[in-house]
Amino acid sequence: MASHAKGCCFFRGNGVGVEKAGTVMLKVSSCFILNFKLGDNINHNLSVLALLYDYYNREDEDGKRLLCKPIIILLVSIIEAVLHDFHSRIRILTYEGIANLSYEVIEYIRGKKIDELEKYIASARKHDLFGRQDGAFYDLLDELWRLRNRIHIQNTKADFEPSEYNAFNEFRKRKAERALELTMKTLATKYPRPPHIHGHVADFNLPLSFPKIPSERIRAMRENQSIIRRDACHPLSAWGVCRQPVHVAAPA
Repeated sequence: MASHAKGCCFFRGNGVGVEKAGTVMLKVSSCFILNFKLGDNINHNLSVLALLYDYYNREDEDGKRLLCKPIIILLVSIIEAVLHDFHSRIRILTYEGIANLSYEVIEYIRGKKIDELEKYIASARKHDLFGRQDGAFYDLLDELWRLRNRIHIQNTKADFEPSEYNAFNEFRKRKAERALELTMKTLATKYPRPPHIHGHVADFNLPLSFPKIPSERIRAMRENQSIIRRDACHPLSAWGVCRQPVHVAAPA
């Protein structure tokens, strides 16, 4: 299965998006990955997600709700994988180092045993690895970590609503999508590896769902896009401006 979708391309933040049947595939560079096989496995799970989103977009509301749990669990598991990989980079790459990370932070992390999602999030919060000083992003990661642990059906920690139908919903799915996007884009832009190492892992295509747009609005959007493209190529004609000879009367 191809990891990309054919459709209308657009730019979003630091990535390129491809829209298909209500799903946006946001491409993010894999330039931050240490373990190439882990990167391949992340792409495998993103392909699984792409298939789940394909089914999701064709289902009614009840069907969509049933698919929220596997989608959310995979999204958060990928967040855990990239945080694990990043902390491994900090510990292992003593010669290469980490761009934009201070020596003190590197030494602190190397001296700690950080080996599970809760600890990765705590480490990221302590050192503000994602540049989110208000803490809201780390609160979101904590929420998603607890939600991901609802993979255990017995829910012994009594996290969230007792009913899984209510605990795994569209709102929290969108939170997980946004968290994965911000995590990967920050790692790619703030902590890339040296350029000569890039290209060993295919870039990541993140599936992000959006509400379906009525067909008449799609037509209007396409007409607007066509106008924008035309105006960009022919700015003078867009404003009804063309070169004409100007005759200036001599003063009396």
